[in-house]
Amino acid sequence: MYLHKSFQLLRMSPLIGALLLFQFIISTSPANAGWQQVESPTSNRLFSVHFISENDGWAVGEQGTIIHYDGSNWQLVESPTSVRLSEVHFNSATDGWAVGRWGTILHYDGSCWQVVCSDSSLGSLTSVYFTSVNSGWVCGNKCVSYSYDGFIMHYDGEDWTVVYYESEAGWRSLYFISEDEGWVVGLGKYVGGVGCLSAAHYTNGEWHPIFLPYEAEWFVDVYFISPGNGWATAAPGCSGPEAALTWHYNGTDWNPVENPAPDDSYGIGGIYFVDENDGWTVGTRSTSDGFIMHFDGTSWSLAESKIGGCLYDVYFINSDNGWAVGSLGTILKYQDGTGVKNGKKRSSNSPENYTLSQNYPNPFNSTTTISYSIAKPAETKLEIFDLQGQQIRVLLNGMKPAGFYSLTWDGSDNEGKPVSSGVYLYQLRAGNLTRTNKCILIN
Repeated sequence: MYLHKSFQLLRMSPLIGALLLFQFIISTSPANAGWQQVESPTSNRLFSVHFISENDGWAVGEQGTIIHYDGSNWQLVESPTSVRLSEVHFNSATDGWAVGRWGTILHYDGSCWQVVCSDSSLGSLTSVYFTSVNSGWVCGNKCVSYSYDGFIMHYDGEDWTVVYYESEAGWRSLYFISEDEGWVVGLGKYVGGVGCLSAAHYTNGEWHPIFLPYEAEWFVDVYFISPGNGWATAAPGCSGPEAALTWHYNGTDWNPVENPAPDDSYGIGGIYFVDENDGWTVGTRSTSDGFIMHFDGTSWSLAESKIGGCLYDVYFINSDNGWAVGSLGTILKYQDGTGVKNGKKRSSNSPENYTLSQNYPNPFNSTTTISYSIAKPAETKLEIFDLQGQQIRVLLNGMKPAGFYSLTWDGSDNEGKPVSSGVYLYQLRAGNLTRTNKCILIN
């Protein structure tokens, strides 16, 4: 009806008709394309966000704030604590964890949140990560004689135990590539003639301190795409504004990477990668405004330069659906409904690159979806392997035309038998190109 009237007016007055037709085109375009602020049920700062599925997300923050997203709205959830909560992590819809100040650890069993640890002697717990239902990790720091000592705790299915302690190194963030390999980063300590102890690497059942250049003194968050491809964000610290704010691990060394963060940046917070060519990070300016940067596989670009409120964390469900949280209860949602990212038009059926996205959900306990794209027609194979390189399942093997695709894995092998909980690799081969990601199955 509206469109019909627009054409009537166009015949009557070309100028008026053209303006109304333009208004119609704008009003029928995706209203939520790009980053948009959504209604929040709290004015408290939100420090961490995590999604189990597109319609099931959680965020935590100061004063014990816990909020839940049900696919339509964010709502406050009853919290058993009033302390600041730093991070939230879910293994499944009925198995979630959150950590915070005064040694606080919360567990969600599908019905309510409960306190499982509250030990003020532990100081502040800052990050939590699970590689399986019975294997979890927490890092934190506590103030000792005007400095911060860092520690790491491990959960074996029954108890939490401190397994690694480093004086004057305040650990901030954890990430595990598999059950046998992980990283922790944080506020480093200077060691003359050696460097700055800002990270530790978990291999062969032990934590090993990693010394970095002196300007890598204050790491904030860490994310790994594969064992030889990791990223960390940082704050200026004592080195001042010249300190690098994004760092990349190439399998051997950590190196600073240029980025277009505003000159008045206080630092960069959360970081998340959908795949090696699609990464996001958020930060805060001295004006208490937030900014967002995107990585396209080659370089970082400034996606949003001034958003009201500090931004602390970011999480993506897939390349077209992400969330960010920050101060004053700020919640931002990203949807790429226009097919445009960083000024480049994407065809709905003609991808520019070969991509293999992170499976979703991950971890998963029944089925998970794996999305990929083929730039040109090619013989294509998608396989599941265990960490020893043994083939578990062939999901696809044949010629595929160019396009975007998704398929599911139900956690079974080639004989239809369920495989055990653990970390698995899924690999896409298309022509001469190979892409590999990891996924975590929890039975």
